[in-house]
Amino acid sequence: MKNYHILSTPLALARDYLSKVILSGDWAVDATLGKGRDLLFLAELVGEQGKVFGFDVQKQAIDYTTKVLIEKGWLTRTQIYQESHAEMIKYVPRKSIKAVMFNLGYLPGSDHTIITQPQTTVSALRQALDLLVDGGMITIVVYYGHPGGLLERESVENFLASLESKEYSVIKTEFFNRTNNPPFLLVVEKKR
Repeated sequence: MKNYHILSTPLALARDYLSKVILSGDWAVDATLGKGRDLLFLAELVGEQGKVFGFDVQKQAIDYTTKVLIEKGWLTRTQIYQESHAEMIKYVPRKSIKAVMFNLGYLPGSDHTIITQPQTTVSALRQALDLLVDGGMITIVVYYGHPGGLLERESVENFLASLESKEYSVIKTEFFNRTNNPPFLLVVEKKR
């Protein structure tokens, strides 16, 4: 596993939280595959007996992720779909998932007009909550410095703020000393 500073990025912080929750044999979801890095991180945590489901609408993301999974020999630990994260409930059994990772925005190095959307992201978050086991966790890294990003940020924050505090704990971590719309982390924990 690559060495990183926990507070260097919201993604590093998300991974730190999840590394304390996910055990070998657990099931997890990468809701926005991108270049497959989160899927690989989750697949390492769940081990040979676990399973990671991955979703992305872009063929480029599916192809890249499949390539790195083959290189690692981890195809049996994963199931990936060229599908919107808003369709995950069709493929993942309810009440079976320990963790779900989201990275909102666009796939770096690709078409920046293909972005996650407020409606599908909120729908996917609703589904992710339904998929979680008690004690499960969702991490959402919100990149919003692109056209459409502020609307998605607002939609996600409003949805998470509406969650019942007796059932879920929700935190938001922002970088206080960074400028130019720095990404931030939202974490949801389903209470036991």
